[in-house]
Amino acid sequence: MIPPSKLEVKDSPISGRGVFATEDIIEGEVVEECHFLPITLADYKALENLQSIVHNFPTNKKNCVVVLGYGSIYNHSSGSPNAYWETDEENNLFRFIALTDISAGQEALVDYKKPDAP
Repeated sequence: MIPPSKLEVKDSPISGRGVFATEDIIEGEVVEECHFLPITLADYKALENLQSIVHNFPTNKKNCVVVLGYGSIYNHSSGSPNAYWETDEENNLFRFIALTDISAGQEALVDYKKPDAP
């Protein structure tokens, strides 16, 4: 598992808190691998406060997970994401990867609707 050695969490101008690069990250670099906790669809519906941090796994809306590490803190960008995630079902991981170069101080953003690389 790859911990977030080049990342930090801080206040985001986009929404709440976000994940920011502390060092330059190059395109294609794995910036973090996160374990996750499966939750039931019933739990998801019952616990409104979970709905903003839940991911579908792998892409089936019937399977929900809470991603640990910084995984549930990445903010969304549909127009210019600079990172994406992929799922590693064999090892039960979410892997966050730089889609473009991310400069130190820049927020890492993913497109929630398009997790995989284009």
